[in-house]
Amino acid sequence: MKAVNSENIIVVMDQALYAKAYEIVWTHEIYRPIILMMGNFHTICNLLSIIGKLFGDSGLRDLIVESGAIAEGSVNKVLEGRQYNRGVRVHKLVYEACMRIIWTTFQEWLRERYPEFFSEMEEIVDDMPQYIKSLIEDTTSESFNDLLRSSIFQKLFSYHEMFMNFLRYENEPLCTFWSYYIELVEILLGLIRANREGDWNLYLCCLEIMQPWCFALDKINYARYLSIHLVQIANLQNLDKMYHEYFLKGGFSVQLSNTNPFGRISVDQVIEETVNKDTQTAKGTRNFSLKSGTVCRYYLTAEFRAMALKELRHSTSLHKERLYHPDLSSQRVQKDIHNVNILTELLQNGWTNPFELKVLSKLVHLSSGVSAPEEISDNLLRVKEKDERGREYSRMLKKIIPQA
Repeated sequence: MKAVNSENIIVVMDQALYAKAYEIVWTHEIYRPIILMMGNFHTICNLLSIIGKLFGDSGLRDLIVESGAIAEGSVNKVLEGRQYNRGVRVHKLVYEACMRIIWTTFQEWLRERYPEFFSEMEEIVDDMPQYIKSLIEDTTSESFNDLLRSSIFQKLFSYHEMFMNFLRYENEPLCTFWSYYIELVEILLGLIRANREGDWNLYLCCLEIMQPWCFALDKINYARYLSIHLVQIANLQNLDKMYHEYFLKGGFSVQLSNTNPFGRISVDQVIEETVNKDTQTAKGTRNFSLKSGTVCRYYLTAEFRAMALKELRHSTSLHKERLYHPDLSSQRVQKDIHNVNILTELLQNGWTNPFELKVLSKLVHLSSGVSAPEEISDNLLRVKEKDERGREYSRMLKKIIPQA
């Protein structure tokens, strides 16, 4: 704080350290200027475990293994949120397959209920490849943006939102349940995008939507402390205007390389990919020694060893800058398209399609078709009610904490 001439300082931690550190801050007056933040990387990992807990045994586990998106030996770690890259990738693939199916079902729904608008929409959809081609050839062209702003597209967006609400609240229970999956993955992608673009308001919005799901899925630690974290950072403007303005400019995430403009990552993920990665021992950072002096020296010198290793890579040209994201390589794109096609085929033809207009009135496993017991089915469908109670708690907390 003295070095940067500031009245406050922000420290980013994962949830386990955050809980302990806040006990110290609340107990000792000298630490009150420290503003604690929960790392977004670990928050996303927690969200991955929420998705896996809710949908893993409902057919998601079998779906991603059968499609070849994830090997059977890795699927448990992915669903538990312990493998970030694989977890994010597999949920993007399943989300893409679900949205393709939803688009097909949306066209059927539109044809039945609004035939006049459906005929107008068909002409626009047929011309879409031409607009996309012109956009690729000329990035300054406004024709595609003009199309999106047109009245027919605005109508299309409103009808699609109406259809999504129909799937969530008016269709059969299986469709309602898997609509929760769409909602959770959109929160996941929103948190990642907020990091990548440095969008502070999007980050706050996604956290606010996610926090009640921690209550609904019994993530007790995150339900408790994410509430405190959310209220405090939402009130950051009153705590420290300098940091608030800095975060509005994207300062809450880190740009490691200037060659990738969409490559900002969260602070705790930076630590994982730099110091922690470079100081990793053969047996990991835990249990490599029982001597307290050795462990102490290990952590005191960690950042210096990481710095030396980084300089060594640069001097030997082992560290190569990339101008593209690995997910955009032609090999990965082809593999992702293949996996999405298999996922779509499995859901539409091989297994139970949860997004049909008329599906089974009971919750069933997507691959086996076995119905869930009534007690479990009611509990899964009432998860949204728990989510709403979590929102009420969050709103109440927002009123109490600023006054305190």
